[in-house]
Amino acid sequence: MSKRVVMIIGAIVIVGIAVILFFGNGSVSLFFAFQANPNKAEKNIDIPISSSSPSAKSESKENASSASQGTIKENEKGDAKATGVSVDTYVSLMGMPKELLTSLMTEEAKPVEQDGLEFPTNKIRIWFEKSGEQQISNKIAMLSPDVDYNGVKIGDNISEFKRVLGKTTLENKESAFANFTYKEMVLNINYDPKTGKTTSGNLFKHWK
Repeated sequence: MSKRVVMIIGAIVIVGIAVILFFGNGSVSLFFAFQANPNKAEKNIDIPISSSSPSAKSESKENASSASQGTIKENEKGDAKATGVSVDTYVSLMGMPKELLTSLMTEEAKPVEQDGLEFPTNKIRIWFEKSGEQQISNKIAMLSPDVDYNGVKIGDNISEFKRVLGKTTLENKESAFANFTYKEMVLNINYDPKTGKTTSGNLFKHWK
């Protein structure tokens, strides 16, 4: 057996031992952050999603994977559109205890009305409700116009949201908003009553 072959076999054995040692400890932590785009600072989303529960870790991994797959996706009708961070990222923050949520964010929160918190860099505002001894998130205002709502985004016509998200559960044309059921939550979309152009999006754990 040549010296070169022996060296190759030795390298394979070393790599195999390293893999066993890495995965054998059973405690590989998950921490995902959506990094800032240096050319589009106004569109930055920098939300780390992390939790000790297996289901939350799985969801975090899926969200991170979606965010890393470029900026074009197809909506349910097959239309390719430019996208930002998925609304599912914000869904994963809903119902989270206040202390845990603030500890996971990459910036210090600013207080807003009704005991809410604003995270300016992440462009979100979050409100809470009492659940037992904890305060948990029950409303999230998504301030960035680049959030991806399954292929549509704020600025598109409300008719596009209806086409992609389906039938509304509530619509008030005078107040100019439409509600959709999204993953057992209420997705509230506001729009201009004259043009139908959407202006903002909010997630509610339950409607007001």
